[in-house]
Amino acid sequence: MSDNVNETSPLISVVIINHNGKDHIKECLETVFKTNYPNFEVILVDNASTDGSLTLIMELLGSNPYLRIVYNTKNIGLAGGRNVGAKYSKGEYIVFLDHDTKVNPNWLKELVTVMEKDPSIGAAQCKFLLMDDPKRLDSAGHYIDYLGIGTIIGFREYDRGQYDNIYEILGAQGGAFAIKRKIFEEVGGADEDFFYLFEETDLCWRIWLAGYRVVFIPKSIVYHKGGGTARRIGNERITYLFVRNRITSMIKNYSLLSLLKYLPIHIIIMLGFSFIMIKKHRFKEARAIINAITWNILNLHKIWWKRRKVQKMRKITDNFLFKREVIRKPDLKGILNRIHSLYGI
Repeated sequence: MSDNVNETSPLISVVIINHNGKDHIKECLETVFKTNYPNFEVILVDNASTDGSLTLIMELLGSNPYLRIVYNTKNIGLAGGRNVGAKYSKGEYIVFLDHDTKVNPNWLKELVTVMEKDPSIGAAQCKFLLMDDPKRLDSAGHYIDYLGIGTIIGFREYDRGQYDNIYEILGAQGGAFAIKRKIFEEVGGADEDFFYLFEETDLCWRIWLAGYRVVFIPKSIVYHKGGGTARRIGNERITYLFVRNRITSMIKNYSLLSLLKYLPIHIIIMLGFSFIMIKKHRFKEARAIINAITWNILNLHKIWWKRRKVQKMRKITDNFLFKREVIRKPDLKGILNRIHSLYGI
């Protein structure tokens, strides 16, 4: 990074969340500091790592004047970590980055160039390529269907330029996306109850409801290792968080009519999966689904209070999102294929 700050370039705060990322965090930070953009700071939020990664960072980069390290005494998840990073940051833009990434030198410049030209854009995702196979995509954004089931655009496809245009998405991949600070604050930041999984979808859904767009910017390139956190927390916890957080987000963000129309179907489908898992003797995952639904019932008063705040700031209708196809009609075959890949059923 140049020592000569260009005052006309908006300050960008790159917030990196680290939890036991010793195998990747050094390389991530080294590529970030080679970014070809004149005005950025880096906030590293460490979620109580126990693998020595924080010590490694301090030894190698602790004296870097552009790096600020914030240490949490417990793991507060991706959602909590992002809120902490935003609190300590100063930028007009906040860019959230996972620790298991490497960045192209022009990644920030490409993000800012697009977002500065269009005030309707509230958030934007970088193009995610697989670190171990950079000819393949990891994510080009994602959308959900009416039932809340998400689909990652371009997942594991060869990158042939088929997504090399700027387009609207419902949600940005949490591992590398930018958001305007004033909008992050306007929509209430990340929901810390989500902890991990679907938290970025929930945040982007609220950005849309507040009247802003979320887009995919293909020239901003980030390479992603992926899979480490999922392997650490296990299938049961993954299942629980996905189901719990999807239901919570639907309750918060849907209009009352859409909620009454689609949430019961979603819950019936989830109960069906639970029954299938019981038949397959996968009792822990079946229990995780039941526990996820139960949590939402027991915490409905708190979720409904959040819903009231979201609906109060709402500027667009659900039909607007349906017509933009960031929330799409359910594809039964696609749903079954995703369920099979996630749960093996």
